[in-house]
Amino acid sequence: MTYGGNIRVQRVTYGGCIRVQRVTYGVNIRVQRVTYGGSIRVQRVTYGVNIRVQSVTYGGNTIVQRVTYGGNIRVQRVTYGGNIRVQSVTYGGNIRVQRVTYGGNIIVQRVTYGGSIRVQHVTYGGNIRVQRVTYGGNIIVRVTYGGSIRVQRVTYGVNIGVQRVTYGGSIRVQRVTYGGSIKVQRVTYGGNIRVQRVTYGVNIRVQRVTYGGSIRVQRVTYGVNIRVQSVTYGGNTIVQRVTYGGNIRVQRVTYGGNIRVQSVTYGGNIRVQRVTYGGNIIVQRVTYGVNIRVQRVAYGGNIRVQSVTYGGNIRVQRVTYGVNIRVQRVTYGVNIRVQRVTYGVNIRIKRVNFDVNIIVNWVTYGVNISVNCVTYGGNR
Repeated sequence: MTYGGNIRVQRVTYGGCIRVQRVTYGVNIRVQRVTYGGSIRVQRVTYGVNIRVQSVTYGGNTIVQRVTYGGNIRVQRVTYGGNIRVQSVTYGGNIRVQRVTYGGNIIVQRVTYGGSIRVQHVTYGGNIRVQRVTYGGNIIVRVTYGGSIRVQRVTYGVNIGVQRVTYGGSIRVQRVTYGGSIKVQRVTYGGNIRVQRVTYGVNIRVQRVTYGGSIRVQRVTYGVNIRVQSVTYGGNTIVQRVTYGGNIRVQRVTYGGNIRVQSVTYGGNIRVQRVTYGGNIIVQRVTYGVNIRVQRVAYGGNIRVQSVTYGGNIRVQRVTYGVNIRVQRVTYGVNIRVQRVTYGVNIRIKRVNFDVNIIVNWVTYGVNISVNCVTYGGNR
């Protein structure tokens, strides 16, 4: 079907099928409702083609092999087990969906070369599953009420832009690499972002993590950046390993927000502007030239580090108002530098050895600095 041809159908239902091999050159397929096992099957949608479907529901299927060269699939609602399955979205092809809900599924094998998937609302068990997003492909979406986005691989300058992940909504990504980016405005109310591996100049930027929302990353490496503006109200940023120049930058950790890192190593950096009101930074191991830099720790904020070793550095500008800094072991040329400690602060270090330096600039108002064991050229 080509050159301005049109297919207009009010309802496809009870196993009815629309099968088109190729739709091209300004063609329109408009369907009001696909339901009860009805299906629209198109092999290729290309050159300014539009497929517009109002509702895909009750096991209805829209199956497209390839959307390319400015072809568009626009769907108002995918719900009640309705499915949109696309093998490849590429060369500026677009899939735009207003709402995916009640077990509706969008399943895409590959989004590439500027292809985009834009979804306004994914909710109530709606699912978006994408195998590979690459070469400038884009996924822009809002995820809420148990809706999920699952992506296997994001690579080569790809963007996943999410407005809000909330009410148990989840984004799960297996691998983000080669300049891929995940940008999220708000993660809240038990929403989850889970990433297995982030590598090669990738950026994860989150504006706010709050109300039990969590960011979980298994490995951050090779110049990767995780930037979070605010972690608050029980929000969690959990990272297993930060290594090879990976960076975690957080502007504010407050109101019981947590940053938990298992290992920071090989020049990895954690930089936090402010930790306050019961906010916690918990790090298991800091090693091999790593830096933890905190501008201000105040109002019951906590920094807990199990082991700092092999040239690892902890630098804190100001510690005040009932704050705790606890370090279990400091060894092998490590530096702990604190500019100002004031108002009921506790710095507790269990063991310091092998050319370690602990330097505190100004100590005032009921401060405690306790060092358990200093050995082999350690200084305080």
